[in-house]
Amino acid sequence: MNSEKWEARSAAPTHSPPYRTTICHYCLVAVLMLGLITCLDLIASAGGLNGFPQNDIIRFDPPTNATGGYPFEIRVPPFREELTSSGWVLSFPGHPISETPGHPQLGGLAFLLPGQMGHVSRVEWVHSEFEDRTNFPVAPVPAMKRIHLDDTRYRDEYLRITNEAVYASDHFIPDAGFTVNEGQMATQRWVRLICHPNQYYPTRQILRCHRRIEGLLFFDPVPASITRKDDDRR
Repeated sequence: MNSEKWEARSAAPTHSPPYRTTICHYCLVAVLMLGLITCLDLIASAGGLNGFPQNDIIRFDPPTNATGGYPFEIRVPPFREELTSSGWVLSFPGHPISETPGHPQLGGLAFLLPGQMGHVSRVEWVHSEFEDRTNFPVAPVPAMKRIHLDDTRYRDEYLRITNEAVYASDHFIPDAGFTVNEGQMATQRWVRLICHPNQYYPTRQILRCHRRIEGLLFFDPVPASITRKDDDRR
């Protein structure tokens, strides 16, 4: 088994009086907002350490004094393999991630984590165990193409068209093992951590499968100058 260390940054009814309809709408909105906030609180308080998920795939530990980051471990589940005329298509169980058309379709894992207000997240890839599979052609992600049949008719097809520049790469892709996206819903900030356990070496047709991954999740304070600019825009 090999190991590797690298880093990534990251309408109202006509028969009802108007006032009654308005009151009903306000009540409905209030109930929905209350339910949403309750669900967010439950999600944030459940699932393990500080709201972080603790399951068979990903587990978090308390932040370390040495680094200040949250150590985590990902035990990569088996991925599905589908053979097509363009090569193998790989996918993982769970919510599919968005992949770029023309690039190798390698699949990935997505995790929703609680964020911290006034901070931006950053992930470091610390260590991994992997194995390589040779003579393994990977198919490109399909892209939608509109085919015009005549002046008034057309049909949409998904075609696997290779990005020649990407498939001419003489190294493993993707370069980064993690992608981090952040958002906010109500008063809760969220981090969407996307892990790319598979890498592909196009010119040599080598698939690198990371089986176990260790990483660190950091929350870096947002500089005060940036915070003030965001407040001014509001």
